[in-house]
Amino acid sequence: MAFPHLPVCKALAAVAFLFSSASIAASEAQLRYEVQLDGKPVGTLDLDQRANADGGYRYKLTTRIQTKFFLSKIDIRSNLQETVTKTGLLLEASNKLSDGKKTYWTKIEHSDGEYLAFAAQMKNQQEIENEELIGLAKEVVASVVPYAGETMAVAEILLSDEKNNPKHQRLKPDHFDTTLISLPLFWQRNNRQFPSSFRILDTENMSVFEAKTEYLGAKHLSSGDLQIPVRHYRLQAGDGNPMDIWFATANSGLAYFAKFKGKEDGTAFNIQIIGKN
Repeated sequence: MAFPHLPVCKALAAVAFLFSSASIAASEAQLRYEVQLDGKPVGTLDLDQRANADGGYRYKLTTRIQTKFFLSKIDIRSNLQETVTKTGLLLEASNKLSDGKKTYWTKIEHSDGEYLAFAAQMKNQQEIENEELIGLAKEVVASVVPYAGETMAVAEILLSDEKNNPKHQRLKPDHFDTTLISLPLFWQRNNRQFPSSFRILDTENMSVFEAKTEYLGAKHLSSGDLQIPVRHYRLQAGDGNPMDIWFATANSGLAYFAKFKGKEDGTAFNIQIIGKN
């Protein structure tokens, strides 16, 4: 399956999932982040979080990116919804990303001690309405075979060309230590520090990678009228570019992302909190 390969698309997909856990700072919160690419403001992340009765959280993240890449205009919209337990266990997440021409959809769900991950590319936004997506997600989770690589009939529902067949994958909790979306809670549960290395599930491309960590100190982050005490870490995965992350702790004691930056395919991206309630 062919997902978008423009640097801005890849950067957006990574940071959108990563920042979806920032709202754990309160039982209900609306947070806004500014997105910069190569130092230029190109969009925002708007985050809405609600507490569940069982102590877990439900998130809704809306992303809008508008910029130019060579002679092309880029207009990316992403809508992410997630559910996690109070201990940071990801129960389910679904993300729909549109680049104006194609729509890319991913879903991951925990069931019977393992995870099912599913991804597909659709022809366009108009072909499948939101209600059909929800129904399809349930169908996929209910009917998929338990071994990665086997063919699913549901591919014929979504796509007409074999190059864009959906992919699915079974994962178990012991395959990774945390997900990107649960990283603040993982840090919090480890006494606000990281082990020297740990495994992270990237729900955007359905892969697990090992990250080595470096602590770069405590400081204050200035963002508009906000002065936020933060701790700065650098994560290194293989030979790729490092990711710098600043964690903050709310008055409630829960951790959240305050800033994140890195580089993807030569494009530097910076996402920083600019408002909260």
